[in-house]
Amino acid sequence: MHHRLLSPFLALALLIAWTAPAPAGAQAPPGRSDFGVNTHIASRYPVQAGFDGVVDLVAGTSAGWVREDFHWYWLEPEQGRFDWAIYDRAISRLAGSGVNIIGVLNTAPAWATSFPGDAPGRPSYYAPDPAAFARFASAVVTRYRDRVRFWQVWNEPENVRYWQPQPDPAAYAALLRAAYPAIKSADPNAVVLSAGVVPTNIGFMRAIADNGAWGSFDILAVHPYVDPFSPENGQIGAGDVSAVKTLVDNLGRKPIWATEFGWSTGPADRDPRGVDEETQANFLVRASTLLRAAGVEKVIWYNLKDTEPRNLYGLLRRAGGPADLSQPKPSLAAFRTLNQQLAGAAPVGLIDLGARQVVVNFEQFGTWRRGDQPNGSFSADGSQRYTGNIAGRLDYTFPGGGNDFVVFTPRPAIPLPGSPGQLGIWVYGDGSGHALKVWLRDAEGETLQFRLGFVGSAGWSFLSTTINGQVEPYNRISGSGNLRLDFPATLVAIVLDDEPDSRSGSGSIWLDDLTAISGPEAYGVRFVRGGDTIDALWSPGGAFVNLPTAAPVGTVIDRWGNASQIDAGNGAFGLSLGPSPIFLIHRAVQAFAPQPAPAPAPAQPAPQPSAGPCRSFPETGFAVCGRLLEYWERNGGLPVFGFPIGPEEDMLIEGKTVRAQWFERNRLELHPQNAPPYDVLLGRLGAERLEASGRNWFDFPKSDPRASLYFPQTGQAIAPEFRQYWSSHGLNLDGRPGYTLEESLALFGLPLSPPLMEVNPTDGKTYLTQHFERARFEYHPENRGTPYVVLLGLLGRETTGRK
Repeated sequence: MHHRLLSPFLALALLIAWTAPAPAGAQAPPGRSDFGVNTHIASRYPVQAGFDGVVDLVAGTSAGWVREDFHWYWLEPEQGRFDWAIYDRAISRLAGSGVNIIGVLNTAPAWATSFPGDAPGRPSYYAPDPAAFARFASAVVTRYRDRVRFWQVWNEPENVRYWQPQPDPAAYAALLRAAYPAIKSADPNAVVLSAGVVPTNIGFMRAIADNGAWGSFDILAVHPYVDPFSPENGQIGAGDVSAVKTLVDNLGRKPIWATEFGWSTGPADRDPRGVDEETQANFLVRASTLLRAAGVEKVIWYNLKDTEPRNLYGLLRRAGGPADLSQPKPSLAAFRTLNQQLAGAAPVGLIDLGARQVVVNFEQFGTWRRGDQPNGSFSADGSQRYTGNIAGRLDYTFPGGGNDFVVFTPRPAIPLPGSPGQLGIWVYGDGSGHALKVWLRDAEGETLQFRLGFVGSAGWSFLSTTINGQVEPYNRISGSGNLRLDFPATLVAIVLDDEPDSRSGSGSIWLDDLTAISGPEAYGVRFVRGGDTIDALWSPGGAFVNLPTAAPVGTVIDRWGNASQIDAGNGAFGLSLGPSPIFLIHRAVQAFAPQPAPAPAPAQPAPQPSAGPCRSFPETGFAVCGRLLEYWERNGGLPVFGFPIGPEEDMLIEGKTVRAQWFERNRLELHPQNAPPYDVLLGRLGAERLEASGRNWFDFPKSDPRASLYFPQTGQAIAPEFRQYWSSHGLNLDGRPGYTLEESLALFGLPLSPPLMEVNPTDGKTYLTQHFERARFEYHPENRGTPYVVLLGLLGRETTGRK
């Protein structure tokens, strides 16, 4: 489980007392939630009925986002002649409601493609001329830049339905490269999304980069459909999305948004049967929260209303036609509750509700035999380990050109304890994104394959999957049976499978602590908002769970938005969970006076370049200017921040465009809406690098509370080797000589770890190291007698990959 740190002063107050949360039910305004819906009202709604009814309905759900098609063939039916009337009405009405709009630029007119069979006035999905598309994009963005800031270039170009005659990543990359500068020129504050790609097509995303277009968008969009499977069995957050995150780590960090996903309540292209309406509503909330826990920043459901007899993904039934809004499905109320309960909330991570038991710790490595594929080896190795002294090192070489994999079987087979619902393993990745799988043999002799997940970047991460559901026929390795694991069961193989099949190469990963998770199948995702902890909880098959808490009382909100109070007993809430998710809110306040409700956030000025003097650094070829230069010089300069390693530029940080600049040791962000000195803020790179390495600060051993400079918020004290440096540096907030504890905290943040002997990623040597929210302290005894015995880690370089 991941834990997001509160500010040190708020955290101290929260430790003092808890009280019951305020009653649920206050409607959040549109635009605050991270969740949204594909509305498509301009392209699918009858104009004669007007847009008021449908826009009011969407606003009433407290949706944060909508996604609207801007059909090229409709807007520019003849080259140079535009018809804006319908879109002007629809987009103005939507923007006026307060919801954020993602505009999808797609569907070419016949005159813009080279395919002779395209009919005038009809939509075409053949590759358009990139220059003509760029002119169209520029015209649309120019017209709507006061109402729309987020623009998506095309839809699912990996799908032959939307890119004909066949998907062509090189051609799509050319479209991106042409559109991106045109959009930015029309609106420098615009944010560009890549086309949403179903993430099983990871090779298509990689090919975008191979064809030079990775720098031609700001946000990577995915369409993580897993139907006909449930969100859990389909691994909607832990499966393909994790592979996408690994790809992003390798190619260059970008936010990931899900701009489509859903389940149909009738026959669909992806599922011939569909699900019932209650199940759709349950899956909407469960999948949305799992995607946020996986790091997907915005989550957009497909779609608002059914408009055809098939593919019934809508929140409203087809009923009497597009204008008939009288027949909502249960999913509409579920969507409203999701938005209202989680508006403004940040995900912390998954809640571990099961009992874990290590099945294999690799300390007694035993015998593992390789299968027929001569693609690797598996051996005991201690150079990387999650616990103990030994882990399993898996070396592989995949020649490419087809499906390459390597199988290792334990002798004898390893029995699983009892009848666990999940199985997982700790993996130290190499950034390959290959799929790690296990073969399990059940009591009937049927051997089934389960994918644990995808190998991530360097650092430890836990890959796991449910093992109590039915698998696809192609995941039966041998035997016959019901395609379900009948216990007792044994582990008969660990498999590394190339992803995608065309990739070649070699590498090494480490495996440790194969773990069975027992108990009823139950799930939880934790969010925080101010002093509130908000847990989304459910159990597909029904379960009673005890959830630890420090609060004496909480509020439970069901999927329909109904609220009730629940009392804790013996430090836990006893909860009967079912497939319909609930939200449990426990609220913390200060002991002496309740906190006032936060005022609405002021509108942020558009990011502007820093004005004022500049200083150039020939060492890296970049300059620092204006307010950032003043901040850099006043608060430590080169030893604290390092050289600039990039220009001052607009960056998308936590879903907002912020003017910022990367330095060797941190990232400086301009926030002109704040009064000085808080108009410049530091990135939390120390915490981010720990999380990226798969380490949870909450799991580190705690320090002695009697130690000097001990912080109860994290249970850590500043190591003696680092105390003098920490106390002699800080942000000069009061203009006086020296630094107070608060000023040092403002610069470095809270300590997250005890002192550790760690290998430095910069030079490969081992140093005494301590991790902080915004820094990593390193002790260099070879520099004794100089000011450089304590150095700060090059977190900016490590995060960006820049030299």
